[in-house]
Amino acid sequence: MFRASRKMKLAALILGILSFAMLTGVNANSTGKIGQSITVTITVTANELSSLNKVGVFLVRALQTTNSQPSVDGWVILSDPNGHQFNYVEKIAAGVGSPVDFTWTLKAPTTTGTYHLYARTHHGGGAEYYMDFTSGLTFTVVPAVAGRPEIDHQPPTGVRPGTQITINAVIVNATNANLTWKNTSMASPLTVSMTNTSTPSGRGWVYTATIPAQPGPTRIDYAINATGSGGSFESTYTLSVTEPTTTTGFTQEEQIAWLLTLAAVMTIVAGIIAVSYMVFKQRLKKGT
Repeated sequence: MFRASRKMKLAALILGILSFAMLTGVNANSTGKIGQSITVTITVTANELSSLNKVGVFLVRALQTTNSQPSVDGWVILSDPNGHQFNYVEKIAAGVGSPVDFTWTLKAPTTTGTYHLYARTHHGGGAEYYMDFTSGLTFTVVPAVAGRPEIDHQPPTGVRPGTQITINAVIVNATNANLTWKNTSMASPLTVSMTNTSTPSGRGWVYTATIPAQPGPTRIDYAINATGSGGSFESTYTLSVTEPTTTTGFTQEEQIAWLLTLAAVMTIVAGIIAVSYMVFKQRLKKGT
């Protein structure tokens, strides 16, 4: 069974927007069932940062420039560190020396076998600006046990502060289910019962539970545990509670600041043009 979280520890030396990184870590192995969900956490510590204070990380299946996305091996990204479904994510670092966690929730491939996941940092354009965590993680996917509960769940995306979070899951071969959750500021997790809505979906039934609205941006780690006559089964997930962002990836506050700066620059440029025109006009008058 996959553990709730597997961590790749990365120590990154970031020298600006175009830089190299020195990565260290240890290999980890795990075994899980077909279609089971897991969470993978990559921790990056920056010794230097550019003025943007951003750290970017790829989660890849192979250390190559093409066909490296986890989906090539059958992994399904259920949620990324920013609450979407991308294998590359940028986050703001609190400062030099402050670790930044990147957590993905993935659904295991539907074919048995041995699979690998790696971390890659990127700090500019070109292969020389990549640095890899070459040990990576190794996963062995085995067949599901007949009669044991199965869980099909997609973490909600676009979750905002102040909004109650609804967790729905389709569960097969279960008589009851629980949801255990914890945000980044909680000392211990809370467990609530999931309600069978009596709504059929495929081979199973829709179960639901709610997580209280969060006051601000945070990450929520949670697990769904289903129990039935064939035993119990648990899958782990993560979701991000974030402020709204624009299509450019900037928050609304950052976009407003950028627009104000642009307006100020345009005003200065317009003033320079106006003065230049007046000077040019005066010279024309003197020349006639």
